[in-house]
Amino acid sequence: MKRVLLSWSSGKDSAWTLHVLRQQPDVEVVGLLTTLNTEFDRVAMHSTRHSVLKAQAEVAGVPLWTVPLPWPCSNEIYEARMAEACRRAVDEGVDAIAFGDLFLADVRAYREERLKPTGLEPLFPLWGIPTDELSRTMIAGGLRAKLTCVDPKQLPASFAGRDFDALLLNDLPAGTDPCAERGEFHTCVYDGPMFAAPLRLQGGEVVHRDGFVFADFWEPANEVEKPAGAVMVPFRYGGFWDVPRSIVLRYRRKLLLLDSPFDDSLDEYPDIYTVYELSDAVVPSLAVGPWSFLGDTGLRILGTVEIKNVKFDPTKRARLDAMVLNPLLSE
Repeated sequence: MKRVLLSWSSGKDSAWTLHVLRQQPDVEVVGLLTTLNTEFDRVAMHSTRHSVLKAQAEVAGVPLWTVPLPWPCSNEIYEARMAEACRRAVDEGVDAIAFGDLFLADVRAYREERLKPTGLEPLFPLWGIPTDELSRTMIAGGLRAKLTCVDPKQLPASFAGRDFDALLLNDLPAGTDPCAERGEFHTCVYDGPMFAAPLRLQGGEVVHRDGFVFADFWEPANEVEKPAGAVMVPFRYGGFWDVPRSIVLRYRRKLLLLDSPFDDSLDEYPDIYTVYELSDAVVPSLAVGPWSFLGDTGLRILGTVEIKNVKFDPTKRARLDAMVLNPLLSE
């Protein structure tokens, strides 16, 4: 299994890269690597709030790795901070860093050059896909995002705050890259197949600053909730055979374990999962297994779920109807 750290901007390309990587059975995404402007506590250029960034990581079910950067930030400081992050990655057994770059060869060459001394493999899962095709594939696949930053030298300021959707693609001026690979705009993803639940972003003011137009968005606390009947994607399996015996997932801001251990008295596996609520303190142990924290008698049992309600696919991932868990979490 290749352990991959994903360069995460909070935008559509990095989010779609996460979705693509999760289709590969030999890849495990172990972290989202993001640079934060410490002056404003926001993602550099995208201007996504730190609170929204953390909410994204939570519904993606992947730990967030933040790299703090001062403002202004010299290239020397940037490279030194990123080198620290790479050393941490190596120390924690990461094999590769994935990027959502699409076609800018100089950007790719720079990343490859900086990673070469570290031994970390650079991955570019979206590289070379025609951006008109890619943008429409993202939208058709359920990705939803807001334009948080616009370069008014390339795109009218009125695009700031709009949804990244088919209507926007049709409205883009001639010559604008539909994925904005040349920096025409930046986005913040609030829903998609890479998330267990959507973020309920609320729009704020639009400001002109440092030659760019920024649209502010925030996510009201404790309001991430998947509508009944929707689906979600667990992010960790254990003991996979015909079905996984253990699944860990995040849903409605809770970390849950669905566990179905072998029943010696029946001489077989039962047809139900017992659902436990876990604390975030067990997250590090999830990366190495087995489920050592199951010995903790203080685990809260929420109830049971019939295994027949979980659908599995060849990538050894699962889709679970939210209606199954909503009753347990409402008690």
